[in-house]
Amino acid sequence: MSEKSNSQLDAMSREDLLRYCKSLQQDCLQLNDRLEFAEERFNVFADNIQAAVYILDEDGKIIYGNPFLTTLTDYSNAELLQLPGFSLIHPDSRAAAVEINQARLRGEDVPNKYDLKLQVKGDKVKWIELHMTKFELHGKNFTLGTSIDVTARKANAAELRRSEEKFKAFTENLQVMVYTYNDEGKFTYANKICEEVTGFSREELLQMKLDDIFHEDYKKIARSRARQRLVSGREKPVFQMQIVRKNGETRWLESAGIRLESDLGVTILGNGIDITERMEAELALKESEEKFRLLYEHSEDPMLLLDENGFFDCNQETFRYLKAEGDEQDASLFPGLSPSLQPDGQRSDEKFQKMIELAYKTGHNRFDWFFRTFSGHEIWADVSFTVIPFEHREIIFSVWTDITERNRMQEEVLKLRKLESVGRLAGGIAHDFNNLLTGIMGNIEIAGLRLEKQPEKAHKSLEKALKAALRAAGLTQKLLTFAKGGEPIKATAELGEIIRDSAEFSLTGSKVALDLVIADDLWPAEVDTGQISQVIQNLVINADSEMSDGGIIKIVAENVILDLVQAESLSLQVGAYIKMLVRDQGNGIPEELFDKIFDPFFTTRSEGSGLGLSVIHSIVKKHNGKVSVRSELGSFAEFTVLLPALKYSGKEKNL
Repeated sequence: MSEKSNSQLDAMSREDLLRYCKSLQQDCLQLNDRLEFAEERFNVFADNIQAAVYILDEDGKIIYGNPFLTTLTDYSNAELLQLPGFSLIHPDSRAAAVEINQARLRGEDVPNKYDLKLQVKGDKVKWIELHMTKFELHGKNFTLGTSIDVTARKANAAELRRSEEKFKAFTENLQVMVYTYNDEGKFTYANKICEEVTGFSREELLQMKLDDIFHEDYKKIARSRARQRLVSGREKPVFQMQIVRKNGETRWLESAGIRLESDLGVTILGNGIDITERMEAELALKESEEKFRLLYEHSEDPMLLLDENGFFDCNQETFRYLKAEGDEQDASLFPGLSPSLQPDGQRSDEKFQKMIELAYKTGHNRFDWFFRTFSGHEIWADVSFTVIPFEHREIIFSVWTDITERNRMQEEVLKLRKLESVGRLAGGIAHDFNNLLTGIMGNIEIAGLRLEKQPEKAHKSLEKALKAALRAAGLTQKLLTFAKGGEPIKATAELGEIIRDSAEFSLTGSKVALDLVIADDLWPAEVDTGQISQVIQNLVINADSEMSDGGIIKIVAENVILDLVQAESLSLQVGAYIKMLVRDQGNGIPEELFDKIFDPFFTTRSEGSGLGLSVIHSIVKKHNGKVSVRSELGSFAEFTVLLPALKYSGKEKNL
């Protein structure tokens, strides 16, 4: 007490002093009550808060800990009060925590909140979020601390980091734009492909909004769709738009996005694919289709579309060409305009299906077709097939050209050629028969004169007349072979021996050598052996006559298979054939004579009759085969004969 207070007490009476003491006693009681109430409130708060509350002395030793501290550390309160200072802190964090606390007690400015690791009972590790505050009591410094367990949060954060790393690793290696933007439309993430497609760096994109890269024509709709995604998540999954790159170039983008919600707000995860090349191709295709449609509708030629099932569309010119009116203007009715058989004897439906199959196999086809219009007029068309892509499939685009008049003109030319051949035939026959008859009549007349006086000479003259008559009979037989008579009498035969014997016999006494290459497994065939022998003999004799200085005639016989394309090109049936090839080393045949050498009585040799090749042509044709010629002037002439075979194994080569 001060001197003044002491003097006042001295001056007080005993009664006043008693009253003063009672007043002090009451004040002490009130202060004690208030202290107890404050302690009670602190204990209620500390005991019920879901955080560890503790007090540390200057040495860092725990002098108080609430119940949650025991829950956090798994130590009892008594154990906690006996533990050395900072022993609960994990060794990894202990030195730093001690340094920070000492600095705090010294009054230095240090963080009051940070995370560190605890090593609790049983050497378990937990993460806590620590709050520390210095306070002074009775002249001593203390630290009030509160901690909450953030182990789960740390684990979640670590998992989130791993997830983000996986997301970035995945998106950075995708060849697709991946980006995120917030509710303001601002980019919050962009992968590497975003840089490549837009031309902006990642740093530049993160300072931009999504619609900054949109083309002006698409800004409004893009903003609208972005708002719909942000507000409700409802938006078409994919849409196409144009963007403007940093250099001003425009690109087409196919984009999609989904709405993601979190505690941090709403984010849109978007992706985009650069479809510029595809869009340009589609635009070019659309332009091409428009041009095609314009040509299709305004063409002066009939144009049609068909597939494996037949016609399904045509232009208006087709209807005009076919004289179709009203209900007749239906492409599905067109097959009914063809006769049951084409002029070549094939069924129309079967042949047309073959033409379709050939077009799909090779990409195109072209052929002549005979049919009637809806008005009954007979017409010929040059039909072209071209396979084209159409609505995700392949169809046939067909163009028809009317060749009716051309065919009529060709028929007239053919008639003239036939008359020319007939004239040549008649002249040849008249010439040969005149020579034969002259010989016969002359020899008979001489024989009559010599009959009485020179019987032996008369006999010789009659023999000459007989030989001339026999030659006349041979000429008649040749004429029958390529005329309507002389039909082959067929039987199953092996052609190898026939070829060999006929060829060797024909070269008896010749200076020409023979090179025979006959397959060991040559198929059998149904042929007239005499006529086939005559074919070989005529070809060999013809070749021999072209090689006066000698040489080699090569004959090859082998098995071949004709597929659809080959058979159509040769006007033969698909299947198995025996191919015979006779090649000489003569002077060759001029190409302009190829169409005439098979005509009767056409010859380039003064001593020939001109019937050899025409007989070959007639015999082969009557056997349903084909004979053709190939030559090079001054080098060779090569005749190829194809004859149908009876069977084959399926292992042989194609023609």
